[in-house]
Amino acid sequence: MTPNNIDLSKALVIDLPLITFDEEGGVFTISQNDISWEEYEQIYVLVERLRWSNPSIVGPDVKVSEIETDYHDRCLGRYHYQRFIEGRAHENTCWISINVNTIPIGKIEQGKLFSINDKIALIKNLPGNGLDKLFREQSQCIKRALDVAPKELLDCVSCSNEGWVTLKYDDLEKFLPWPRKIRYKSIRSWEKFRGRNYERILDVVDSIEQQGWKPELASSIPSAVLGYSTKTKRYISLTGRHRFSAVTYLYGQGKISGDTVINYPTIRYSWRRWHHGVPNQVEQLCSECKYL
Repeated sequence: MTPNNIDLSKALVIDLPLITFDEEGGVFTISQNDISWEEYEQIYVLVERLRWSNPSIVGPDVKVSEIETDYHDRCLGRYHYQRFIEGRAHENTCWISINVNTIPIGKIEQGKLFSINDKIALIKNLPGNGLDKLFREQSQCIKRALDVAPKELLDCVSCSNEGWVTLKYDDLEKFLPWPRKIRYKSIRSWEKFRGRNYERILDVVDSIEQQGWKPELASSIPSAVLGYSTKTKRYISLTGRHRFSAVTYLYGQGKISGDTVINYPTIRYSWRRWHHGVPNQVEQLCSECKYL
């Protein structure tokens, strides 16, 4: 990493006390073992800065053969396999029917009991402003559900051992039709905009297969940003998931060399997973996910 790149990286976190830049490792580091929802938002401030930084900031060189992905990125890669090898319809893939039906709505203290009253308080305090438009719409939708179908809503809210609070939209839709609109906008906005009924990872996989992995294209703006857990030794994509999932999937299929280098900017942390790394119940997962 060049001195200029180091200076740029340090400047990105100068106002984010949660995060430091490790010059030796070339990664952004979070030393705390547990974080609050407000601190969690600091991470996404950094993600957005890295995503749009110009010139692009790179991370350490990692061979694709050395990368093990976590639940969501592995499942997105499997989407291509299920569509073209297994012949599944878009809506019947694990990615669409199971994975993306779960969204994050909050964070509580790690190890704290999460009672019904705690669920209600968290939902009532969901922010109505200050975040992106989609999250505000989701918050309004969830609050409305608390008035219309409180028992059904609370049954759909759960908390991981590390304190990440999530909502399963597909369960809620059994009782209320209108959450579907918000979920559709959040997980299928690309397909809706393009008029396509598939995930665009199919295009990315085809492009890499035909043209190879092109570092200059892979690192173009908006850049991918990775997370790395020192506990699980696994990577997750914080943004740019299609490129990352495509290249790791193709390596698993023997379509590209294991020496292919990825050098996306990386945020290193010590907990196991955060919201979008938490898999659904084991009985809902396909055989490829049972190891989790």
